[in-house]
Amino acid sequence: MTTTTAPRRQILPRAKADTWQLVFGTVYLVMATNIMLAVASLPLLVLLVTTDPSASWPVLALAAVAAAPGLSAACAVFAGFTTQRSTDVVRTFARAWLTHLRRSLAIGGLAVAVATVLVVDLVWAAGTRLGPCSRRCWSCCSSSPWPRSRSRSWPGSSGPTPGCATC
Repeated sequence: MTTTTAPRRQILPRAKADTWQLVFGTVYLVMATNIMLAVASLPLLVLLVTTDPSASWPVLALAAVAAAPGLSAACAVFAGFTTQRSTDVVRTFARAWLTHLRRSLAIGGLAVAVATVLVVDLVWAAGTRLGPCSRRCWSCCSSSPWPRSRSRSWPGSSGPTPGCATC
């Protein structure tokens, strides 16, 4: 007498070797590219950790320009993986860093200059009638959510906020 048993049903289908190669190749690509990007922008990272950004912003701006070629090299690594499934991260990163050095420094310098001008203008505007007053009383602003009473409190604060000197 032979007994037949129903075939066991698998809960999840088995992954093929190509799938595992793609998964681990992608993980390696992302981790190695992040390490290479951190090495390429090491001066900026060290300055961000060791200095006060509000006091050392000119040096940070220069270091941000120096970190721009690393961004273009990381984009080249991801583009190489997308088009050719290449996981040769270090060689591709170094080759792209050298190839795009001059152009990415120029574009990075332009981007940092525009960002610096924008931030300086916003900081200036925050202390004038164009922006909110520095004590957050908002009684001098036309878009205030409260009437022009100086005894209202700021949302999230525990007590009343006095009026500012510019009101």
